Amino acid sequence: MVKKINLWEKEIQKNNCEPFERLHKFLQDNETNLSDFTKLKTQMSQHLNSLQVGIREYFPPLDKQYNRIRYPFVVDATDTNLTIVEKEQLIEVSSDPTLKNKYLSSGNTLLNFWIGVGKEHKEQSSTAGKFLVGFSTSYLCERGFSSLTYLKSKYRNKLNVEDDLRLYLTKLESNIDELCKQKQAHPSH
Repeated sequence: MVKKINLWEKEIQKNNCEPFERLHKFLQDNETNLSDFTKLKTQMSQHLNSLQVGIREYFPPLDKQYNRIRYPFVVDATDTNLTIVEKEQLIEVSSDPTLKNKYLSSGNTLLNFWIGVGKEHKEQSSTAGKFLVGFSTSYLCERGFSSLTYLKSKYRNKLNVEDDLRLYLTKLESNIDELCKQKQAHPSH
């Protein structure tokens, strides 16, 4: 998104408003150009700059050192700010063909790979685990919120959704046939 904002800002400076369809159509319909509106250009540039700053505050760029977690067989160990022990372990990981095969056979899931490497390369595995766990917890939160919004529709508005939400989020499969067999169909019989 930041790259797109940079592109849009450069296009605005060139008096090209094609990235903004409605503005572009308006200027074409009125047979005018963006260069006639210097105050508008200034305001658009300021807005794009503030948008870029806001995005950078909310989503700070990842350090280069985390590339070693995401791309363990591509990264150069000398480019990172690691201790000597961590650099040596990173070189060992990236040079080991059996670990590369293990990575490919783990379905390219980083968490499974780094957990499997944990015995031989404890420092690398520990750092990778701390980095990757943050993403899994945010995924679980997002899944919970999505489930809650699904349950709290206008057709199904209950105050207490804890039981329904727990049932919706569980990975356990219910055996409906067995549950039905345990209950009597008509209580009068």
